[in-house]
Amino acid sequence: MATQKNKIERLDANEKRFGTNCDYRIRLVNTLTVRYVKEKIDLGKDHSIVEVETPKRWVGKTFSDLALRQRYSMNVVCVKRGDTVIFPSANYVIEEEDNLLIMASNKELAVLQSFYE
Repeated sequence: MATQKNKIERLDANEKRFGTNCDYRIRLVNTLTVRYVKEKIDLGKDHSIVEVETPKRWVGKTFSDLALRQRYSMNVVCVKRGDTVIFPSANYVIEEEDNLLIMASNKELAVLQSFYE
């Protein structure tokens, strides 16, 4: 799991590489305030892709069980498990070590916080 120290080190490294006015700096600072968000990519002002840790209450469930698209208009782009990238079906069983890349409106992504409380 990336710590805030790791994120700040990445910020410093990318600042040297891209300069201080880099969008990456803004994205990384945004992730520092939300512990379960590992990365965030803005897709314009209203939509983003976030990489998040799997909420504990989702472990052992399928994407079909969760119905994220139907309930929250969220799309799971892929699952990262270590160095492996998985493009899951609706019947994919979510495991604790999975990180999920989710695309949605920023308004809908704000709902994610409730799954970590």
